[in-house]
Amino acid sequence: MIDDDYREINSDIKRTATINLYKPLNETDFLSKPHAEIRKEFRKIPNPPAKDTYAARYEENLDKSRYRDVIPGESTRVKLEEDIDNKSDFINANYVSGYNNEENAYIFTQ
Repeated sequence: MIDDDYREINSDIKRTATINLYKPLNETDFLSKPHAEIRKEFRKIPNPPAKDTYAARYEENLDKSRYRDVIPGESTRVKLEEDIDNKSDFINANYVSGYNNEENAYIFTQ
């Protein structure tokens, strides 16, 4: 099996404990912050420019998104072959770069 081969090849590698690169926010810390402070932090997250999300805003595509405020940008949007009935290539999904900036390595969707 592949897993067995992998373990055999990498058996000489010294393994150390994993470390967190960020401090997870536990429930107590989260709940102790005033709601206004959390909202203030949330508002700092930039929204994509409206011109970069036009396909998601077309009337025929509105029902194709589970959340109306989470929409794909045009520059990385996954485009389907056009549907004969409604002539739309829209799906709420974006290509995302992978390890070492490998383009279109993953697709994020709702």
